[in-house]
Amino acid sequence: IGGLNPADAQQKLRDELAESAEAPITLAHDDVTVELPLAESGLSIDWAATVEQAGGGASWNPVNLYRALTGGEPVELVRNIDEEALNRAVSDAAANFDKEATDAAITLKEGKVATTEAEEGIKLKVDESVTAVKDAFEAGKHEAAANVEVIAPGVSNDDVQSFREGALKQALTGPISLTS
Repeated sequence: IGGLNPADAQQKLRDELAESAEAPITLAHDDVTVELPLAESGLSIDWAATVEQAGGGASWNPVNLYRALTGGEPVELVRNIDEEALNRAVSDAAANFDKEATDAAITLKEGKVATTEAEEGIKLKVDESVTAVKDAFEAGKHEAAANVEVIAPGVSNDDVQSFREGALKQALTGPISLTS
């Protein structure tokens, strides 16, 4: 962008980098992914500040003059983060990740025992996931790992198996006494 006026330098940066730099960030855990568009998530590239940081524009600052005369040096894109908007976007994405735990169950129908497997639940850890998105954005990456809490079911598969092999088996195979 050397030799260009600030407006043209900004446009050149946008033309060459915007498609990649402004691509959404994907928040992912296992097979669940949610795309977070930058603008809606409070994340943006400050093209003007990036040009200014690179020494664009008229300046008599000796450091800027030296950089201009020696060909400059690589400059990172200036990235802005609106914490409130990002927190809101990740909180809204939580519904895609959150899943309630399912208890294991056992049923007896027509003398046959059937079981239902327990399933762990998950809950998105919003604050930690916000940090992961910020870190990815600041590093120029487009994927962030969602941080989740695993929620154990109240009744596990082992609980059901113990009941099936113990009390239920005894009730189904042992003698039954009826009293009046």
